[in-house]
Amino acid sequence: MEHDPIDWPAIVAHADDAELLYVHDRSAWDDEADLHAADYHAADCLIDAAGHVFALTRMGATLSRQTATKAVSVVFTGTDASRRALETAMSLTTDPYKELNILLPAENEAEAVRLQELATMQLGEHAASADFIQLKDGSLNDMLEVLADSNSAVLIVDRDNKMLQAPSLRRSLNNLNCPLLIVR
Repeated sequence: MEHDPIDWPAIVAHADDAELLYVHDRSAWDDEADLHAADYHAADCLIDAAGHVFALTRMGATLSRQTATKAVSVVFTGTDASRRALETAMSLTTDPYKELNILLPAENEAEAVRLQELATMQLGEHAASADFIQLKDGSLNDMLEVLADSNSAVLIVDRDNKMLQAPSLRRSLNNLNCPLLIVR
């Protein structure tokens, strides 16, 4: 069997769509017929867990094998859904040069400490390499500023996060400088 150049899991990014598609492993890629029937554009790509970027016009043809230095950012609120989002973020930061930013939407310092402790327990040995960033008022604008400052490659949010229900979400998404991955 030939060596798989993709370090799974991976995400599929379409240039004309802010939504990302999570692909767990090679068998999930092979089994999903829609992934192979898609009309890909030159800027569409698959980004693996190591940050390697692959063209989707010819699966396996490398666009860039440089390790990305951008961060993976995840909003963590301590809920079961946000724990799944953190797990997804962890799986996308297996490269030691990829930063993991954990955004804590906390109204006060005590809440931020509680959320950081919960995330640290889930991270285990990876906690030392994570950066915890408190979103002071939990607003979308604060989050957008943090994402720009941290050079985030992707923002991961659980689907139940209250920020996704904010009336200003549409405007904020237009200002988001990275893809948004929503985890069930």
